[in-house]
Amino acid sequence: MPIFQLNNIAINTIASRSSYSSNLGMISVQRQPNDPLFFSNIILQNVIVGSRYRIAAVDNLSITLAEGVADATTISINSIPAFSNPALFEVRLRNASGFPVYLTYRTYGYLAPNGATVYCSQVEDKIAELA
Repeated sequence: MPIFQLNNIAINTIASRSSYSSNLGMISVQRQPNDPLFFSNIILQNVIVGSRYRIAAVDNLSITLAEGVADATTISINSIPAFSNPALFEVRLRNASGFPVYLTYRTYGYLAPNGATVYCSQVEDKIAELA
């Protein structure tokens, strides 16, 4: 998904300062310090259906980039903002409803302009099964 469209030209990244030519003349775009450098996609593979997922920026874990419930074993999350290149992110997965119960799974990845793919390896909680 482009950040904005200019005369049918999709702009997917914003440099700190750029100029674009149009039939109306030159258009200048300036990125603000709190604007993301780019938007990219994250794909989570091998997820247990029904697991809750949360993706957060590692430099500030209170900022949630995406969250939801897995409705398939492969989840594609589009247009994640990245404020550094590459941007380190944390993935947390948990499936505690239903049977079997799985341990909380945590892993990390780097978000680059071409995206990121994370293979998830959730493990059954054998202690919860005994309870």
